[in-house]
Amino acid sequence: SSSPPTHYCFLRISIAGQQPSKPVVIQLFSAECPKTCQNFVKLITTAGKTTKQNPKPCYRGSEFHRIIDRFMVQGGDFEFLNG
Repeated sequence: SSSPPTHYCFLRISIAGQQPSKPVVIQLFSAECPKTCQNFVKLITTAGKTTKQNPKPCYRGSEFHRIIDRFMVQGGDFEFLNG
């Protein structure tokens, strides 16, 4: 059986340059996968935007390239900066 979520994170997502709608709530299960959760929190709390001049990884300004309704999103290639 799964443990209850240990943290809740919020992402504000802009679609096609529009103002962000309601925050997307993400539940983290640190008891189940501590390293993954720790890495995710670091990425969403990093200030700035990942660029070649500022290579510190973060989600700000990254693009999603795959969305599966009610399941997951994928995106943000931090190595090549191409979504």
